[in-house]
Amino acid sequence: MRQSQWQGYPGIFSKGRCKGEFLEVPYNRRVFEDLAGEELARARIKREPVSLLMIDIDHFKQVNDRFGHVAGDVALHRIAEIMAGCLRRMDLFCRYGGEEFCALLPATPREEATAIAERLRVAAMETRLRYGETEIPLTVSVGVACIDQPPFDLTAIKQHADRALYTAKHTGRNRVAVAGYSGSPVRDP
Repeated sequence: MRQSQWQGYPGIFSKGRCKGEFLEVPYNRRVFEDLAGEELARARIKREPVSLLMIDIDHFKQVNDRFGHVAGDVALHRIAEIMAGCLRRMDLFCRYGGEEFCALLPATPREEATAIAERLRVAAMETRLRYGETEIPLTVSVGVACIDQPPFDLTAIKQHADRALYTAKHTGRNRVAVAGYSGSPVRDP
């Protein structure tokens, strides 16, 4: 998607939404968290599941170190385009920080969220990013968590999705890992 195509897309910021960010990417974290809180309140009332994906570009530091920060910026923008193209209009999507993205999937049970996460992973892996004469391979790791019962808490679902992401990264990268979260409090193993 080109930036002009992102205008008006519910999950993508429009002009003025993301002050201070160099890249024209999805919602920033602050806006995302405000909207996610509203979505979780709606899900609580309707008693619908909500899933969260934490997405991290694998070996991103190596892209910056090997090809330079401009190439890293191009890679971030391309991954954002890929993710936006794979998500649904109702999904909320943000650049969470650094090379990490986050997507909140309303009315989406764990199995469906896992299928969406796998679609994102494969789309990133199949993309060939050309930077000058060089092709830069890109892959992502994805952590998935779902809330399907109270409490519908953003902090808790983020913790679970982040732990699942950590698992995906530490078991080989370029994979999807799913948390067992369903609304119960976070517990350390």
